[in-house]
Amino acid sequence: MFNMMRMSNGRIANYDDVAQIHYGAISINSVSPDALDWGGNGWTDETCKFQAMEQGENEDEFNDDYMPDGDTDLSFDDGEYQFITVLDNCLLILKSPYYTYARYCSPCLPNAGDLDSTSGHGIKTYCLGEDFFDEDSPCPYPIFKVGEEITQ
Repeated sequence: MFNMMRMSNGRIANYDDVAQIHYGAISINSVSPDALDWGGNGWTDETCKFQAMEQGENEDEFNDDYMPDGDTDLSFDDGEYQFITVLDNCLLILKSPYYTYARYCSPCLPNAGDLDSTSGHGIKTYCLGEDFFDEDSPCPYPIFKVGEEITQ
C-alpha cells in the first residue's frame, strides 16, 4: 500500500480522514468560466484561517495579520462545496457532495487526486459536479455521490 505523507500534527496531507476521501486538484482552465463566480457568494480571501484550522489550530487564536509568501489564495465555501485556489491556477477541492477515482497528484500536492488525469481507477477523490462544466469545458471524469459507494 502507498505510504501517505503525514503532516507534523499526524494527519494525512490533503485527505479527509473522517470521510476517507482525498482532496481533488483540478486546473481552473478545466472548469467552465461561468461556473466560477469569482466575486459571488462563497468566495473569501481568508485562506490563512482555513489553513490554520486544517493544522489543528483554533481559528479565534490564529493571527489574522499572517499572510503567506506570494499571492493570497482564495477560498470558497457555500455549505456544499469547499475549495481553495492553489499553485496560481488550480482548485483544491476540500469538500464536495461528489467523488471520483483519480491518480495521485505531483509532489506539489501530496496525496491529493489529480482530477485532470482520471482513469476511472485510483484513489477516491473529492470532485466538482456537472454544474461546473459545459460543452466547451466538459467534465473529465465519472461522478459518484458521496454516501452512495461503489466497488472498483
